[in-house]
Amino acid sequence: MIPAIRQTSKENIAADGETLIGCIYSAELFGEETEPSTVYDAEGKVSSVSIYLAGAEAGPYAERLTELYGEPDADSAGESTESGSSWEVWKTERGQIKLLQSYGLCTLEITAPSVGLG
Repeated sequence: MIPAIRQTSKENIAADGETLIGCIYSAELFGEETEPSTVYDAEGKVSSVSIYLAGAEAGPYAERLTELYGEPDADSAGESTESGSSWEVWKTERGQIKLLQSYGLCTLEITAPSVGLG
């Protein structure tokens, strides 16, 4: 599931105009054009990546992620009755992949292993 990331990126600067949050890339993922955005930790290493997806339903993405990584963690599936959000998590030796669906929007969050998995 490694996206075909283009060589160009733009820096994602905080509202203060100085703090570098991470970078925003252009990539094809699941056959769609996406803009993965990274977040850096205190050492300047990527700690997480967020990717907004075009589909309103998480089902097709979950099917593909299951094909690639196996069944999601049994304890990870969740649903918030207040917001109608749902999520599933796949844990790998290289980190955690979380698929979220909320208000007709789907997002992937990829987190490095050293950043609070769970």
